[in-house]
Amino acid sequence: MKKCNERAFVFWLFWVFCLTALGVGGAAWADEYEEWLVESRVDRFYDLPQTAREVGMAGAIGVTAADISSVYNNPAGLGFVKGPEVGLNYSHDELSGEDVDFIDLPGPNTFPEKAIGGPFRRKVNGRKDQGGLQLVLPCYSKGVFGFGGWYDDTDIDNNRDGEAERWRVNGGYGYAINDCFSIGYSLTYFNDEVDDDFSDYELDNGFRHTFGLQMRPCASPACVFGFSGYFAHGQPEVDTATIGSDEGDLDSWGLELGYSWQVLERTLLAASVDYNNHTFDGPTYDPIQDEFFDNNEDIDGWGFRVGVEQNYFNCLLARLGYRYQMWDYENRIRGTFFRDDRDFDTSYHAMSAGIGWVYNPNLTLDYGIEYRFLGDGDINNTVSARFHF
Repeated sequence: MKKCNERAFVFWLFWVFCLTALGVGGAAWADEYEEWLVESRVDRFYDLPQTAREVGMAGAIGVTAADISSVYNNPAGLGFVKGPEVGLNYSHDELSGEDVDFIDLPGPNTFPEKAIGGPFRRKVNGRKDQGGLQLVLPCYSKGVFGFGGWYDDTDIDNNRDGEAERWRVNGGYGYAINDCFSIGYSLTYFNDEVDDDFSDYELDNGFRHTFGLQMRPCASPACVFGFSGYFAHGQPEVDTATIGSDEGDLDSWGLELGYSWQVLERTLLAASVDYNNHTFDGPTYDPIQDEFFDNNEDIDGWGFRVGVEQNYFNCLLARLGYRYQMWDYENRIRGTFFRDDRDFDTSYHAMSAGIGWVYNPNLTLDYGIEYRFLGDGDINNTVSARFHF
């Protein structure tokens, strides 16, 4: 009885912490078109998908996990996987943005002055569906291999009728040097294409290199430390019927540090912090001016994640998570897309919840949901099936 009370206390203490954090940070919530634009730009870089378990814990478990999610996140986790696994995933994202200060027309709207006759309101909405397959194959004394493939399709509902398609192929390897320490490396290939009424954007040579390590101190087997870093590069091409085509450089690098702790027999806590830098140096097409601009785009961001997983009856897993994300955006282009704000910060909070069901020793079903306090409120739903052999 005492252990049950302790587990309930930890679980609900975490929930109170999330609500308190949201209340303190509520001033950062905003319905701003610029926030949607920055989040959309970040999505065109080298992000990796998450399983439903990760979504339910706000991504906090990714860097310290040792399961199917290690295929795309920290490859060092592969070294601690005990047997073959196959994962199937599907997720649906709803993205939104709103601006009450400007109207989406040429003329005064392209300069810092507000449109005459306001207030005007415009909205953009995006829907992204994505699905993937992951495979983990232990080679025992020779380490563990992980493979994955992922495809996503995005529709943007605005005056340009944007559509985006992207697919990724990944191969990774993790090697446990001993029972306490593992290292890993993975390579991901990116193919990304965005079309609208004015231009085509295509990246067919994007690569991400991810390195990682995990430590599971033998003196404290309930604790896991994880660290991963990556760098990515590619040369997208922008093409229009009236102007022609030109090529740019799309680069990223990032670091993530995480810690998880089996605080009680059935209660797992996890937390991580990450930093990412995205840069784009190349042509950006402006449909209002009908010309290319040489654009130096720099996006720096860091995020904090915390999550909890509670095991009930060895078959039911309940999850909660909280995420804070901040982006510092710099753009050389004056006013066309960001109303003369060449350098500004945008931040938001996100809450997650999830559930897992261990149907039998060979099959686990997971569902995760994340609500981001961004734009009009963005939401992600993810379902996963994990097969263990």
